Amino acid sequence: MLKKGTVEQGVKHIEIDLVEDACIKWICICTGHMVDQGSVNCGLCRMYNDSILSCKKCPISRKTGMAQCHGIEWDKWGMHQSKKHGEICQCSSGLKTRCPGCVNLAYNLFSKLMDVRDAVILDLEILKADIKREIQNEQST
Repeated sequence: MLKKGTVEQGVKHIEIDLVEDACIKWICICTGHMVDQGSVNCGLCRMYNDSILSCKKCPISRKTGMAQCHGIEWDKWGMHQSKKHGEICQCSSGLKTRCPGCVNLAYNLFSKLMDVRDAVILDLEILKADIKREIQNEQST
């Protein structure tokens, strides 16, 4: 039998790993070592972006209340790429940093993802504390 909260804790650990992978993706984009291929090279999108839920269970969407990474300003990155460089997100070629504005926007995405990671870690700690309290209450009765 599974211990209380084992599945929920496992899901939180997976989310932390996926958000950290997204952070790595964006710091690599900042430094020119990777391109943004949208959902193709985003583990969070591969896990949470389906036609039914459309990001609703993604930790980014849960923290910001907005789907498709609008809450971390991915749309500003895409708009900059389109207006400044005539690029649209084509998953095959991807979007890359071409100017200081690109680097700033990519770094902002990285920074906002770090905030999301911190929120997921806090959620995990709260979950652990709730489970511990529940177990202690059961043992005392």
